[in-house]
Amino acid sequence: MPTSKPLSASAAVRAAKAAQIAAANPVISDELDFSGVPDEVRDTMLTYHPKGAGKLWDELRHLTIVLTLAYGVPSVNVAHQILRVSFDFLKWYKFSAYRHYEGPITLVELGDLQPNIADTWAASTNIYSPAGKPTARARIRRILKNIHTQPPVILPRPPRNTLPYTPNQIEKLRQMVSVQPSEFHQRTGALTFSLAYGFGLDGYEQKHLKYSDFDFTGPIPTVTVPNSKVRLARTIPIRADAIDLLEKGFDLLAKNPWHKGDDGYIFRQFDDSIPSAIRRLVNLTGIDYNIYRLRCTWLLALMASGLRFEHLMYLSGVSTPAALVELTPFLPGDIELDLNFISNVPLVRPVAR
Repeated sequence: MPTSKPLSASAAVRAAKAAQIAAANPVISDELDFSGVPDEVRDTMLTYHPKGAGKLWDELRHLTIVLTLAYGVPSVNVAHQILRVSFDFLKWYKFSAYRHYEGPITLVELGDLQPNIADTWAASTNIYSPAGKPTARARIRRILKNIHTQPPVILPRPPRNTLPYTPNQIEKLRQMVSVQPSEFHQRTGALTFSLAYGFGLDGYEQKHLKYSDFDFTGPIPTVTVPNSKVRLARTIPIRADAIDLLEKGFDLLAKNPWHKGDDGYIFRQFDDSIPSAIRRLVNLTGIDYNIYRLRCTWLLALMASGLRFEHLMYLSGVSTPAALVELTPFLPGDIELDLNFISNVPLVRPVAR
């Protein structure tokens, strides 16, 4: 009669853990169960209100507290931190492309999420500093693991976000960059928004712009972008609805102690990159503030304006039409682009600056 080989001690431990996980059946409940929670922690959770959250807090308050309870909070200080990170995650998830439901978010819906979606959230959010992101990500992963009900799967890597903003989202982001708490943040917001949305410039191009690249003498401001490793040289007029923020950004630059005249860069070269700089902006809109999405919004408006394709490629600084073709599904239904012309556009390699 065949006999099975006994498990080693380590294998037995692994088997026991696997059996425990397999037998686990988390009970998801929307009830606020404060049993075992200290009174001062409970009061903190019930009275918490994030600054400037508005009506969004009314919708997400209950679920934010439920997620905080799922994490487990031993003190008032930790409760504040978990309430904040839970609310930040829920704001992002509500408007993200990973959500396939309409209406209010439910705990059952969150229970179907894979915990590693926290990695995607942390990579896309601009609320936390680079040093604070790992902690925020770990806390969301712990919460999602505690309420998780589905077997683990590998979350596919999301493609680069080229989804243009809607007019309503643009207006909210415009308001967001206009009401920053300090002149430093207002300058960062006004410049990054006007350069991306008004001129279609990405973060790399913005970082390397000089005062002398701008021309305010004509009827509308223009910028001349030199050749770089990512784009071709071109001169671009600004969108009319971005002029006010560009002028505000330059007015604030005039007050800056590092202003060195026309030969100086508008962003200090020893500072962080543009994506790192915008993470310091106070953003309570629930909308990801993304420089490349602003560029795509500018580019889509340009495509819908009826310009010839060679002019589109010149103004956008691209060497191939791939980026333009990528946005064609977002064009209004009555606008069509000559894809035969696209296929015949000669490829031009950018020249290093």
